[in-house]
Amino acid sequence: MCGRFACAVLCCAVLCCAVLCCAVLCCAPLICAPRERYDYQVRNTTAKLAELGLVALGGAVGTLARYLLNELIGEVDWLPLGVLIINLSGAFLLGALLEAVALRGPDTGARRKARLLLGTGVLGGYTTYSLLAADIAAMFDHGQMLAGTAYGLATLVFGGLASWFGILVAKSLRGRGRIDSNPSTGASS
Repeated sequence: MCGRFACAVLCCAVLCCAVLCCAVLCCAPLICAPRERYDYQVRNTTAKLAELGLVALGGAVGTLARYLLNELIGEVDWLPLGVLIINLSGAFLLGALLEAVALRGPDTGARRKARLLLGTGVLGGYTTYSLLAADIAAMFDHGQMLAGTAYGLATLVFGGLASWFGILVAKSLRGRGRIDSNPSTGASS
């Protein structure tokens, strides 16, 4: 049991690192792209459908990652560890992503597309409120009222802390010059 838990934590860490590395490698050109110079107030239907497609594509990838990771980790005793790790790692990654994108400038153009694909799509599909609620309801059904309440509250509190930590990591990377803070010149601060 303890070995399974350690294996699950290690697998989760490896998967999170792999997802983050892929996101950085695939979307760095989107996030670091220079600002486009056309009016974003006038968006046509094609642009909106393209954005919807980005969210759908990202959602499919995130949902598949969640399913596979949850199947790999599963539950440990009464605790739905897979769902807990998924939601906490997703909160961290979302905090880091949104801060990194915000540090680059307004939510337009390539930054908006990266946010929609990775944030709303991948991480929205990866994290799961419905499984959290179902797991809490199952705990309540089995008479584990205190455990269900503690699990729900811990997920919310530690999820908020994970998001905050993700924001701090993104700010730290900016301070080290890894996130370009001046998108018009391409120079790091």
